Amino acid sequence: SVDHFFGDHFLVHFNASARTPKHVLVGLSVVVETVKELKATFVSSTKKLTATVNTPLTEGPGGAEPNSPAPTTTPSVKPKRSNKAPLTSRRRRPIVCFGVASCLSQCGMMGPPCMRVFTVVSQGESQAAAVSRIAMTMELPMLLTWRVVEVARNELD
Repeated sequence: SVDHFFGDHFLVHFNASARTPKHVLVGLSVVVETVKELKATFVSSTKKLTATVNTPLTEGPGGAEPNSPAPTTTPSVKPKRSNKAPLTSRRRRPIVCFGVASCLSQCGMMGPPCMRVFTVVSQGESQAAAVSRIAMTMELPMLLTWRVVEVARNELD
């Protein structure tokens, strides 16, 4: 469930009524598949945009419009060579940054009877939020807390 949504940040909480086997691996697979899907969508939309921008304008069947200004050409500028690695080999800033934490939580409908709202009470929320900010600063698509790494290792065995 989406627990918080503010600006371009949101907190998704996976919860269950009982212990879920391999819960960390399932959560990590959701994150990895989301990153792959976002990259594929970004690449395809970038290619479409590039194709649209690079499509030459053609004259209609009657030629150029009367009284239209003469076509102009833009001078081509050759980029300077540098010793830096080509752009394709450099790491790009991730489209989305994920912070992943795992811990026990109290989840459910809380509040007075007239205003019950789904709530998650957990230190995992603040851990995930902090780790996602670190991931954004380090330009990583995903960063995990130490507990997620340990649990994932145990679940792989």
